[in-house]
Amino acid sequence: MNFGIINTILPKERRCSHRYYGHPHLNGVQISNNSQFTYKSPPDTADLEQRKLELSHVSRRTLAAMMEYQRLRAEELKLITAIEQVQDELGESNTYIRTNNL
Repeated sequence: MNFGIINTILPKERRCSHRYYGHPHLNGVQISNNSQFTYKSPPDTADLEQRKLELSHVSRRTLAAMMEYQRLRAEELKLITAIEQVQDELGESNTYIRTNNL
């Protein structure tokens, strides 16, 4: 349907001001509706910045969690070493007590 023709037929006071029924700058020029155009809006920069900020926060928390894991693992290894050392000393003490009949 060509609404440009309708706007040229109707008197000016009865013309619809809606943009699909005629644009005031076109003055009744016929526009073909045969072309297909899909507009893809560019990504919203605010949304993009928000996602970058969220990624930064997640990355920072991930790095902090990895560092905390390494710290806990090092502490665990220290405790294991200390327990083994105490067990070795306890075994030496038991051996000394048995050999000397104390």
